[in-house]
Amino acid sequence: MATAGPSKPTVFARVLEVLDTDPPELLLLIEDQVRQYPAPQTPPPPPGTLLPLDQFGKSTPSGKGGQGGFLLANSDSGTPGHLGADALRWRSLGHAPSRMALLRFRQQMLRELRAWFDERDFLEVETPLLVSAPSPEAQFQPFAVTVEGASEPAGFLITSPEFQMKRMLVGGFPRIYQICRCFRGLESGQRHNPEFSMLEWYRAGGTVEDLVQDVEGFISALQHTVSGLRGITPPRLPKPPWHWITVQELFWQHFQLDLDELPDAARLREAAVVQGYADCLGGAESYDDVFFRLWDRLEPELGHEGPLFVHAWPLPLASLARELPDLPGYADRLELYVDGLELANGFGELTDPAEQRRRFESDLKNRTASGRAAVPLDKAFLDSLEEAMPPAAGMALGIERLLMWLSGTQDIREVLAFAWGER
Repeated sequence: MATAGPSKPTVFARVLEVLDTDPPELLLLIEDQVRQYPAPQTPPPPPGTLLPLDQFGKSTPSGKGGQGGFLLANSDSGTPGHLGADALRWRSLGHAPSRMALLRFRQQMLRELRAWFDERDFLEVETPLLVSAPSPEAQFQPFAVTVEGASEPAGFLITSPEFQMKRMLVGGFPRIYQICRCFRGLESGQRHNPEFSMLEWYRAGGTVEDLVQDVEGFISALQHTVSGLRGITPPRLPKPPWHWITVQELFWQHFQLDLDELPDAARLREAAVVQGYADCLGGAESYDDVFFRLWDRLEPELGHEGPLFVHAWPLPLASLARELPDLPGYADRLELYVDGLELANGFGELTDPAEQRRRFESDLKNRTASGRAAVPLDKAFLDSLEEAMPPAAGMALGIERLLMWLSGTQDIREVLAFAWGER
C-alpha cells in the first residue's frame, strides 16, 4: 500500500509560504508534492495506441481527441512517444529538477548575469548574427545563409560575436558585453548543440587577470542563487583566487612531453609516439590536430577539484590572442575548466593588424588543407585594427554549459527549450 502524502491543507500552507519567492522554488515544491501522491494504477496501452491530449498536453479521459494532438504509445513499453507530445517533455517529473524548472532557472541566471555586468558599468550591446565573413579557423564549420534564388550566400551565421565587438572597442567603447545566439556546425552531443548561447565581454585596457576576477565574481554570485533552489545541488566552490596552471605544465605532468622543445607538428608527433601515444594520433599531421588528439585524453581530467584556469597556450593555437611578452612561443590565452568541461575561453587580445592578417591567412590555408571550404576574410575587422585597437582582454563563456554545471545536469538538451533534434 502506498504511503499517504501530507494533507492538502499542509501542502496549501507551504505553497502560500513560498508564493513570494522565485518561480523555480515554487515549481519544484509542487513537483515534490505531486510525487508523494500515488497515481492510479492503470495498465499501459498497447504499443502503437494513439493517446489523445487536451490543450494542456494531458490525456483526455474520454479517449476523444482534444486540442493538444495525440501521443503515440512506445512500441516497447507502451510509454508516450513523440507524436504530438512536444509539450510534455517540459513537464516531465522523471528528473529532479524538471526541464521546466531548469528553464526558469536559466531565466533567473541570465537576469543576474546582466545585473552583474550592468552594476560594473558594462554596456550591453547587440551585434549582427548574420555577417559577411566568419572565423577562418579550421575547427569551425559556419552556417552559410543563402537567399532563395541567389547563387551566392548572403552571409554566415556567427560562430562568435568577437570581430564585431572588437570593432566597437576600436570605436571607443571601454567595457561591453553581449549574450547572443551562436552557430557552429558539426557540434552536437551531450555537451554540444549547433545553436547555443554565448556570454562574451571585453575590457579595453584589461588583462586576463581582470577576466579571471570577473568569472570568479559572477559565478560565485550565481552559486549563492543556486543554493536557494530546491532540487538543485550546486557545485562546491573554493574561495577565489582559483587555481591556475599552464599548458606546458599539464603536458609534462600527463604525457612527459616538454612543449618548449616541441615547437612544430613533426617534433610533437614524434615525441608523442615515443611516449606511447601513437594510438590516439591516427593520421594527424598539423600541429592543431596532433595537439588536440592528445588534449582530448587530458581534458576529461581537468577541474574536478575546483575550477581550473589553463593559461599560456602554444603560439600555433593562439587564435586571436597576443604572444606573451615574457614567455616567447606561448599565447596570452586562458581557458576555464570545471569537471572535465571547457566553460570559457579568453584572450589578452592581439592588436597588431599585420600579425592578425598573417594568422588569418594561415588559418585559411589550414582550413582548405583539411578539406573545408574556403571562407572570406573579415576585411572590416582587419581594417579596424589599422585604426589602433587599444590593449584589451575578452572572454567567451557558454551559457548552456554554465547552467549544466551549476545545476548538475549532464545533457545540454535539458537546459534548452528546443535542442537541435527538436526543431
